[in-house]
Amino acid sequence: MLLIGAGEMAELAMAHLLGHRVGEITVANRTLERGMALARRFNGKAIPFDECPSQLKTVDIIISSTGGAGYVLDRGQVEPHLHDRHNQPLLSASQHLCVRY
Repeated sequence: MLLIGAGEMAELAMAHLLGHRVGEITVANRTLERGMALARRFNGKAIPFDECPSQLKTVDIIISSTGGAGYVLDRGQVEPHLHDRHNQPLLSASQHLCVRY
């Protein structure tokens, strides 16, 4: 699972999902230090924000919980990685509709 954002809503999502035994969680945040702090609290891993597209090959779920009004990932960033998924579904949930493909 890829969690984009490291604020209060991201923290709540992470706690809830871990309570339901989701696998590994990767946190990406514009401020790497804040992403690392959240990942540490829940035994996840943090990546720099600009590495989000490279994670799409391996994650099954993307949750975007950012305060931004624009798109976090756009079609041009997502499409190249869909072929590598070998037709495996990719679920996205986002606050403010920040993920579009």
